[in-house]
Amino acid sequence: MITRTSIIAEVKATVVEKTEEGIKSREVEVTVEKCTTPEKAEIALSKIFKKAIVDINEIVFYADKRIMSESDFEKHSALKEHKALTPEEVAHINNSRKRG
Repeated sequence: MITRTSIIAEVKATVVEKTEEGIKSREVEVTVEKCTTPEKAEIALSKIFKKAIVDINEIVFYADKRIMSESDFEKHSALKEHKALTPEEVAHINNSRKRG
């Protein structure tokens, strides 16, 4: 089995921005993928809401673990590279793999 874990953040924030009617404040809920810290969430929200002040009210991190069988992986993936390995390279790959 092949597993992959992705960490996402669900962020509730207040966005204060200047509009034609004046300064407006609104509450937003945003999901930020590949986010592991509040600082990264703040950077992502500042990119989404340009020229606005973003204040994070609440943030919850989730780990989404996905699993796929070896046969499904073979069916639904493309071969990127096929190269010969030295015994040292094989040992390095085996030592670097995370199990569990």
